Amino acid sequence: MTMGRWVVACGLLALAALGYFANYSSSDVMGLRSTRVIAADLERKADAVVKSQAGAWASIKLHGQIVTVSGVARTEEERDQLIRAIEKLVWQGGPVWGGIVHVRNRAQVEPEQRPYVWTATIIDTRRLRITGFAPSVAAQAEVLAIAQKQFPSGVEDLSRIAGGAPKKGNWASAIIYMLPQLERLAEGATLSFTDSNFLIQGITDNPALPTQIQNHVGAISPPYQGDARIELLGEGSLNLPITSEPVDLNQPFVWNARIETLTRKVELTGLSPSQEIKDTIAAVALREFPAGVDDRTQIVPIPQPAEWVAAATWTLRLLTKLNAGEANFQGNSLQLVGVAPTDFARENVRNGAETGLPPPYTGSTRLTVGSAAQPDAPPPSGGNSEPEAVIRSAAAKTCQADIDRVMAGQVIEFESASTQLQTTSHALLDQIAGIALKCPSLRLIVSGHTDNSGNAASNRQLSKGRATSVIAYLREKGVANGRMSSKGYGQERPIASNDTPEGKARNRRIEITVID
Repeated sequence: MTMGRWVVACGLLALAALGYFANYSSSDVMGLRSTRVIAADLERKADAVVKSQAGAWASIKLHGQIVTVSGVARTEEERDQLIRAIEKLVWQGGPVWGGIVHVRNRAQVEPEQRPYVWTATIIDTRRLRITGFAPSVAAQAEVLAIAQKQFPSGVEDLSRIAGGAPKKGNWASAIIYMLPQLERLAEGATLSFTDSNFLIQGITDNPALPTQIQNHVGAISPPYQGDARIELLGEGSLNLPITSEPVDLNQPFVWNARIETLTRKVELTGLSPSQEIKDTIAAVALREFPAGVDDRTQIVPIPQPAEWVAAATWTLRLLTKLNAGEANFQGNSLQLVGVAPTDFARENVRNGAETGLPPPYTGSTRLTVGSAAQPDAPPPSGGNSEPEAVIRSAAAKTCQADIDRVMAGQVIEFESASTQLQTTSHALLDQIAGIALKCPSLRLIVSGHTDNSGNAASNRQLSKGRATSVIAYLREKGVANGRMSSKGYGQERPIASNDTPEGKARNRRIEITVID
């Protein structure tokens, strides 16, 4: 055999060996990966992208070097986002075989919603219920985060993702712009967006609010536009010694409301123009502070503006947002000092005191952020000179230890993929409620957690909903709603590996934290 023929034969044998290796070998050594391994790896990567981006709506098939995406997306943005994510895998096959070279988009989109409606309603115990549609998971989460800050008692988000939102303007920003105005109204108030138009309606006993909310509505950025229908429940039906003129600041009218931090009762001192006004404000105080009211105000017939009851009512509502605080009226001027639980709550109270009082009343604040009494807060009254923070810290540790003891080895269970509590968990929650009632001055944070199965955003929403269900059950057992707040962390804080069924089970949990 001539040298040329040897070369050809060797070449053919090499090509045959290379073809066999590429198609039938299972080698996964870097630089020597076969097409079988590369194809399987790319299919796993594409499938992981689908699960993280789209959840259950999409599916893929790998035909040689072409990926076909099918399914029905909720919105065009959701479909396009998935396609872009899969396209990032193109040519990631290694130096021998290029891998995916093309992505075929066979995914469809659900029909757009017409009209496009989103509604928020203040329900019992000042929780917020959201219904309707959101244009994306990101927009839904953005609105939910702000709603949870505005309504710490809880947010029930029943909205779902759908196309059809206005093409112009920022949908989420428009809702976020109006949510603080909804929070200022009584239970039953609603904020409803229909396409680019919205309506906020409700009742208030603060004469200044209807005009303030209407001005806020008029300042929203196009293309959004709306209206406010605020019914004023004035105090005109009361037989009150009032005057339409501003009160002379030299007159000795004073009124004070102070939170008793340990018990969450409120103490009222100072003056009241009449027995009827005294009784009206005391009733409002008991509604805002169900732990109790110690009304020590004295009746002195000093004429007050017609807006006095509304001003006192508004001030009591601001106090409920604080961990510790005191409000003091001298004539027409309010000074509110105290400790807010968060920076957001501090700004909320500050804005409420400075802009929410009905004229002629004006307000100022001195607020800090913390969990108990701080130097900037009003000093505690009574004979106990020991710092409140020390007492409450010890109480929190005791209460936490008791809750940890009854929860040890037990799990608060829910229906599969649902926020519905299983009846088997009622006995455990009854024990937790009993402990919470024995430490009424302390607050509870109920945190929900999931494993890493499914979509991260959906997991956060599910965990938040489950924590809210626990709070609803404890509230029915007598634990004050104002003491509890919920958090949903989803899969972000695992305590075990998600690689085993046992680890996943440990990560699906509810945690209850006692704080001062």
